[in-house]
Amino acid sequence: MGARPQERTDNTLKEVIPKSKFCTSIWNLQKERLLSTDHITALGIKERDKIPEAISNSPIYRSFYRMTDKASNKQPSDKDWNELEKLLNREYDQFTDKLNSLCKLSETEYHVSMLIKLNFEPSKIANLVCCSLSNVSTIRRRLYTKVFNKKAGTKECDDFIKSI
Repeated sequence: MGARPQERTDNTLKEVIPKSKFCTSIWNLQKERLLSTDHITALGIKERDKIPEAISNSPIYRSFYRMTDKASNKQPSDKDWNELEKLLNREYDQFTDKLNSLCKLSETEYHVSMLIKLNFEPSKIANLVCCSLSNVSTIRRRLYTKVFNKKAGTKECDDFIKSI
């Protein structure tokens, strides 16, 4: 006879979960809560991928976009990254805090995550973080593995980042 489902008493998650999947750490519970508020299904993929006008019309967003041109030879400064972070947190309700609550990120992983959230194409991300396109793909897959402890493709990582 297999293990019987155990009822969870957490007010935010009133569902029956198999004992083997029961979250035992606060970290997993925080991750679960964040993922339960995933608005992909509520808004739909196309709606979620739209960049708010406050971002697309901002000087820092336009500056980053201009820097993606290979001929530009300009790289974002620390000040540029900080300004982009402030804009993201203002427009996406503390994006940084939500992302950091899931796992510890390197600076490059964080930069890649910000650019994914802003719908930059992988080739443009590679130009902005000074690495190859294949390295950007590797970063995206590893990031998903860090958060969910399972392997997945780059699309799953992008979908997750955009849902935060």
